[in-house]
Amino acid sequence: MADHEQKSFERQQRRVHHVPLPKWFVGVRIAQIVLAILCAGLAAYVTKNLPWLETSDLMVFTGFCTAVAILYFILTTFFFPALYIYWIVLLFEILFPLFWAPAFLALAFEIAIVTEATHVATEVEDDITAKYLGHEFSIDLFKHTKLAGDAACVLAAILFILCCMNFVTFSLRLRRFRKDGGKCFKARYKGSPQTVYNPATGDMEKQVQMGTQPMEGGINEYQKNGVIYTETPELQM
Repeated sequence: MADHEQKSFERQQRRVHHVPLPKWFVGVRIAQIVLAILCAGLAAYVTKNLPWLETSDLMVFTGFCTAVAILYFILTTFFFPALYIYWIVLLFEILFPLFWAPAFLALAFEIAIVTEATHVATEVEDDITAKYLGHEFSIDLFKHTKLAGDAACVLAAILFILCCMNFVTFSLRLRRFRKDGGKCFKARYKGSPQTVYNPATGDMEKQVQMGTQPMEGGINEYQKNGVIYTETPELQM
């Protein structure tokens, strides 16, 4: 039990520059990366069957970039905490809604126009084809492709809502984190943590009140985000 608490405390120290987020945030991230991959796959199917639908390419690009960006968040949160930079995460949170909104709206709009304007051109041996702006395609293939495009639009709309929700949550948490003195990089935290784990009691010896407390030699001791630091003022020349 003591070893577990010690390791948990060490993990917390490595993530002192991370923006504290609610537990459900990671679950939403996983849902986002799954939806992004599904949207990219469905849009790629639409592009393969109807390559002249240009808006499907935008969704493929957006889905791929979203998956890579969320992968960065997951890796830096659990495996490489030193590479975490909350400004990069905030940039992703801003770009996600800006890209997903036009991606699913444009694809849905173009599929609706093509469906409305499509007319049967020829019928040879039960193979029904249709034409739209000079492009000829199979009706059956178009029906399957339309279903894939509709599914991609619905999933992208859900993903857009999740992106907006995450953007609001992360922005509010980041504002509170910076207001409490949080830094972007771990190296910017002055001093070194003075909290020591005591295996005899099983507690972290950091029972110091908030605020600045003077110590010997002009050294100040203060606590931020649950961690105690010491800071030596510069000598006046």
